[in-house]
Amino acid sequence: NYTTHSEDKIETMQDIAGYHIWLTNSGISCEKVSVSFTEISEALIDLADNAKYYGNPRKVLEEIQNGIYDEKLEKQKK
Repeated sequence: NYTTHSEDKIETMQDIAGYHIWLTNSGISCEKVSVSFTEISEALIDLADNAKYYGNPRKVLEEIQNGIYDEKLEKQKK
């Protein structure tokens, strides 16, 4: 989210239009935020699970038709 508005920084050439990012013992950090390796790992696992699931469109369509897909979405929200 921090880099979402980076075009403003680039246009005004603030701080030479760059972001300083560094590795720490616990994760990745920049000037305003940090992300732990645990959070990165969880995000990558979720991404892989979603890729496996959505990589099979027939199964998704069957689950939508049977109402199973809606149940999975509700569980994800909790």
